[in-house]
Amino acid sequence: MYRIKKINVLSLAYTLTLIYFVVGLFMSLLILFFKANQKFAYLIDPKLIGTEYYQIILIYPFGYAIGGFLSGVIVSFLYNLSSKFTKGIIVDLTIHSDSKRKN
Repeated sequence: MYRIKKINVLSLAYTLTLIYFVVGLFMSLLILFFKANQKFAYLIDPKLIGTEYYQIILIYPFGYAIGGFLSGVIVSFLYNLSSKFTKGIIVDLTIHSDSKRKN
């Protein structure tokens, strides 16, 4: 058993930035689909109907990415503070024969 005592703040922030950026891309495509098809227009906020396509394409992915970065910074900072009192999370790691690196 191993303990995660500390999380690198920027590592988690960059990882969540990428994940949230992909989610933002998916959300923007979904909203663009609903906006383009009038029969689905009731599923989105009426304020989005007046929004231009380029605004949706830019705002959602980059807005989600910024939110992911800030979430990563906050969560890792709070984890690092709390792990001093809780001694961190215990994880069980195994090495499979397939994943061993051959030099």
